[in-house]
Amino acid sequence: MQKGRKMQYASAGVMGMPGIRLNVRSNVRLPDSEAGGAEMPLQQPFYAGCTASPPRPHLTVTFRSAAVFLCALSVLFGAMILSRMSQKAQLARDRSAMESAILNTQAENEDLKRQVDEARDSARICYAAAQSLGMISSSGVEAVSVVARETRPAQTNTAMETSPYSARDGIITGSR
Repeated sequence: MQKGRKMQYASAGVMGMPGIRLNVRSNVRLPDSEAGGAEMPLQQPFYAGCTASPPRPHLTVTFRSAAVFLCALSVLFGAMILSRMSQKAQLARDRSAMESAILNTQAENEDLKRQVDEARDSARICYAAAQSLGMISSSGVEAVSVVARETRPAQTNTAMETSPYSARDGIITGSR
């Protein structure tokens, strides 16, 4: 910023070409130039760059509407919290029911295992076989061998003995 000795105005920025006049508005604001000058309320000073926009009025909400909104919001959040708590309680009940069902199943399995072990007992099986079916123990009886009579008499074999279908003592007939 430059100000000449005998000049009334100051010039800012790049100086123009010699001989070109500098045009200045009557309402240009120069920093600290208002000192001691009279206020001119009708003229607004010119600011280079963005002009200030008038302030917007603030949005306001009445106390009653704000209170109603906050009450509705707290009721909504309370309902959500109660819903979650009831879901957690239901899950806890389901879990305890499953645990008790598992314990009952384990007890039933132990009982069935005990019954199977009793049914497999060899003394019980021998007693039931002797009493119900009239069977006797094989260790106390003498074994008698039984020989069946030959139903196919031996005939002459004309086939080769190396054949898997050759009959040694008779002829193969029918299906087996």
